[in-house]
Amino acid sequence: MAIAAANDSLFYKLADVMKKPDLLENPLYRTNFERKINEVSLNETVNAWSAQYSTEEIVQMLDAAGVPAGPILNIDELLADPHLNARGMIVEIDHPVVGRVKYPGNPIQFSKASPVFNRAPLLGEHTESILKELLQCSEGEIRDVLASQDAAMASPGKAEEKTE
Repeated sequence: MAIAAANDSLFYKLADVMKKPDLLENPLYRTNFERKINEVSLNETVNAWSAQYSTEEIVQMLDAAGVPAGPILNIDELLADPHLNARGMIVEIDHPVVGRVKYPGNPIQFSKASPVFNRAPLLGEHTESILKELLQCSEGEIRDVLASQDAAMASPGKAEEKTE
């Protein structure tokens, strides 16, 4: 759970939700600077309070009070999050080896443009076109490079071996 009570106003609201007015009177927590210095003890107090509730209950209470807060999600929860999916933040891309893979989407979205998501190339997938089109190698040079590439990929570690 992440709670962002990073100024006095938000801290007062947090203390109110926690029903802990004594936090406001404690000189260790009087200002944001002092709360930061004493964050270990303050975190212990907040952790003890939050242990009594589910993450969802805490988010609802703090949201109602205007205190920014949200759950810390694991990967499976993140990929299944309805809000992230509705916003297009989780996209699926076809991969030729492993099938459909979920990737993070683009957080910058425009009303008249749709982002295009492509998978990363496989190792060596574009070697031939780069050699031919970008480097303008001859057919013989391309054949030699591809043959050495195939040999290196077929026997891992051979390319790095030193010859004496």
